[in-house]
Amino acid sequence: MMKKLLLCTLLTFSTLIHAEETAVCKNKNLLDNLARNSVFVAEDDLNLVYVEKNSIEYDKTKKQARVWVIQYATQKWQQQATTQLGEKYKNFGIVKQLDVFDLKNNKYQTIEYALYNCSGDVLYTNKAGENAQFNDIIPNSAIDGVQKYLKTFYK
Repeated sequence: MMKKLLLCTLLTFSTLIHAEETAVCKNKNLLDNLARNSVFVAEDDLNLVYVEKNSIEYDKTKKQARVWVIQYATQKWQQQATTQLGEKYKNFGIVKQLDVFDLKNNKYQTIEYALYNCSGDVLYTNKAGENAQFNDIIPNSAIDGVQKYLKTFYK
């Protein structure tokens, strides 16, 4: 039991260090909250992706999982956001989104999301709702990492 606890503590600590080094947001309060409430599941050149542990709901009949996903932007994604969306987004650093994963058909839908700056202030929100379109999950993408985590969690 002690070995498992030590391993979990080391993994949480190493994930937190990785987030501090890679993500554009260096806000200690946000990173501490992330370490307490989330699990690192994937990364790509644009972001580090976490799942809020206590938000996962699984519908066994539909083979779907509903979960809050948190994406911490890398400098590349922050630069793209500023270029494409304007100066308002130059401090963009975090996306929090409510997704539904269709684990049987490898699709997901985003019910709602919000963009935050590195201080935790909301820059933009979008609530597509339950009728949002399902999208294919691209293999080896960050979203695919979330789905793989959910599939191992719910077999």
